[in-house]
Amino acid sequence: MEPSKKREDKCDQEIDLYTVIHRVIVMILYPDPGSGASSTSLLQRIKIVLSENLPLLGEGSRNSGKKLLQWTQRGSPLRALLVISVSVWFHLFFLFALIGCTLCTLCFDLLVRY
Repeated sequence: MEPSKKREDKCDQEIDLYTVIHRVIVMILYPDPGSGASSTSLLQRIKIVLSENLPLLGEGSRNSGKKLLQWTQRGSPLRALLVISVSVWFHLFFLFALIGCTLCTLCFDLLVRY
């Protein structure tokens, strides 16, 4: 099967972030025994799977964002507040994680230098 036909088959269905991530994990950990991927090394399987599925990541992200926006608009104002507050907490978590990693890196750098 040609790669363009594979991509058309994947684009026919609605692809969201969960589908792309699930497909990547399943194809890496549990390769199809009928395909040649089961006999390849883990590193080679990861390369093949990522080359096939990374282009779908942008579309999956957009579709998941659209679904979240539609779900938010269908609900009450409390649902919108829930989405905003979870988003803020999520961003704060990553901000503090980034600050913590930066401080650890600086401390290790000072430790190694002196």
